[in-house]
Amino acid sequence: METLNLQLLNSINGSYQAISDQLYRPKEDLVEISICSTTKGTIEKILRFYLESKGVQNADIKNINDLMNTCAKQNSNFNKFDISSLSCRCEPSEHNVASYCTGDEKLNSCFRILDEMRAFVFNELNIGKNN
Repeated sequence: METLNLQLLNSINGSYQAISDQLYRPKEDLVEISICSTTKGTIEKILRFYLESKGVQNADIKNINDLMNTCAKQNSNFNKFDISSLSCRCEPSEHNVASYCTGDEKLNSCFRILDEMRAFVFNELNIGKNN
């Protein structure tokens, strides 16, 4: 196993906590676009962190689906994650129009994926949640 990227680990944990804090705010204070973007970005960081820890180069991988496929080549348990609810885009689509994950159900679904994936990767890499 490669040396852990502590800067990336700290970024993952900071983003995770920020999203969690955002989700517990009153509905009128939620910034859904920020939560959507940060959640997807944190999932991407977790996947990159996992690959780095396994010594797999991933700088040229540009999207979450390809990162997931690469992770699944390392550990088939990644195939158990259903990331279809991440199909919304927090970035411009092919028509240069942004569509976002909005609404409580969608945001909570995305956060659940983040939470489960973080727990899985941390467990696989023997990292405590408070690292």
